[in-house]
Amino acid sequence: MALQVLRNSNGLSNMTGMTMAVVTGDEAISTPMSNNQPAFADCLSDLLKT
Repeated sequence: MALQVLRNSNGLSNMTGMTMAVVTGDEAISTPMSNNQPAFADCLSDLLKT
């Protein structure tokens, strides 16, 4: 359970960072943030495949 809580916390922090990157409107910020997500998939909550 503690591992799931940690992964969910990391996922929420990641979503917050991505939201902040998108709000800037600058793809130079949001694209690298989006590309980093798969690299850290082992410590994030499950990512949705689109």
